[in-house]
Amino acid sequence: MERFTNLRVILALHAGQSSLFASIKRSNQRDATFQIFQICLSNYPWLHQASANQRASSRFSSRSASLLFVAKMEFKARPPKFSFEPKLPRTVNGDLKLQASEAARTYRPPPFTPALDGMTVTRNARQRVEVLGTRESLRNPLSILSQHVLQFGKYRGQTFKWVLENDLGWVTGVMALVDLDDKETEAPLSRNKFRLLTYVKRFPEVAAQMESKQRGIEEERSRRKKVSMPAATATKPAPPKKEEEMDEAKMD
Repeated sequence: MERFTNLRVILALHAGQSSLFASIKRSNQRDATFQIFQICLSNYPWLHQASANQRASSRFSSRSASLLFVAKMEFKARPPKFSFEPKLPRTVNGDLKLQASEAARTYRPPPFTPALDGMTVTRNARQRVEVLGTRESLRNPLSILSQHVLQFGKYRGQTFKWVLENDLGWVTGVMALVDLDDKETEAPLSRNKFRLLTYVKRFPEVAAQMESKQRGIEEERSRRKKVSMPAATATKPAPPKKEEEMDEAKMD
């Protein structure tokens, strides 16, 4: 059955019924189809070889639906073990590791494009969950949140799940400031930030790290405020005398 399924996919690729790797690589990397295809490549090396041997095509948008169909067909035949639960990085002692991973240090965000609106981000996330997970996964709001794509910052283009797995220090610091200072609006960036904040708060250990950073920020702001205030011991000018006191002084 497995070989038969692989043969069907390879024939589809050779027949030009799906997007080719070369053309997908030139497309917007935040596109859900691109990310699904990248996951396919990481799980099925033969798919990478089959697609790499084809001619490049510039008609990405017209073929993306066919690629998505091929990806779904392969994942249904051999579903990989994909977990939507982030694997939080830890030290040897079991504590959360706040330092950036090697993948985070070498990550370069895609070329700048306007932030996607909240509905588009959610729709793309649901599409990824549909391909990678099960019907139960689609009913789980946390699974869908995990596949939301970051629209800001140095990890723009990565999913919320990826950020928690690769740089807890950055995400807890940024979310601490958002929670303290920002108010949610209809703007795409604001929606994206507050959805990430919701996701972070669903994990008690991560939320505790964020709250610890918030206390540090508030203490630092309080200290700076005290330093900027004039000294309390400074001499104050004497209040002006009332007219009655001045008249009594003249009479004396």
